[in-house]
Amino acid sequence: MADDRDRFLDAAVAAGRLTAAQAADCRRLAAALDELEMPLDVAEIAVRKGFLTHAAVDVLRRELARRRVGRYTIVDRLGEGGTGIVWRAHDTKLDRDVALKILSRKVEGLDPFRERFLREARVAVTLNHVNIVRGLDYGEADGYRYFAMELVPGESLAQRIEWEGRLSEREAVRIARDVVTALEHVASYRLVHRDIKPENLLITPTGQVKLCDLGL
Repeated sequence: MADDRDRFLDAAVAAGRLTAAQAADCRRLAAALDELEMPLDVAEIAVRKGFLTHAAVDVLRRELARRRVGRYTIVDRLGEGGTGIVWRAHDTKLDRDVALKILSRKVEGLDPFRERFLREARVAVTLNHVNIVRGLDYGEADGYRYFAMELVPGESLAQRIEWEGRLSEREAVRIARDVVTALEHVASYRLVHRDIKPENLLITPTGQVKLCDLGL
């Protein structure tokens, strides 16, 4: 039941029908009702709190049943950024898994967010470097603007620091060297990243660093 709740709420946030805070509020209330042995459907909770209408719930359930954006089938959520949610998805045309960023319906009508999203997609597809997350495809399908990237296994530098604490000097230097190499490639296109931080540095199981979030 918890998985179904998460899928529904994640879909509602991705569609811009719920804020992250509203979704978290619904999760907390659903968990509290479970403790009282008074389970209530999370969609009904959202309706009773005034976050959604029954019509909106019906639309979301239909969208969730499809879980498709063009040729991509949504698998599960990977993370959330300022302009949308990144999903693990399967490319049915090329039979491979990708990271699929979908622009939130809440901001797609706002020029600054839409332009940043498209700029990131165009730049990532153009750049080709081992230390930069490779862009694969972008466009619009089923009412959503999307951007497909290579799916990088591993963790972010922020996660590694949170789990393992302070890095060794050797590891810090190695990571910095990979980042500088990536930024040199970006600079060769007369571009500036503007948001270098641990959350935007992915580390593969082999230790390779990949720079992401090229909203330049």
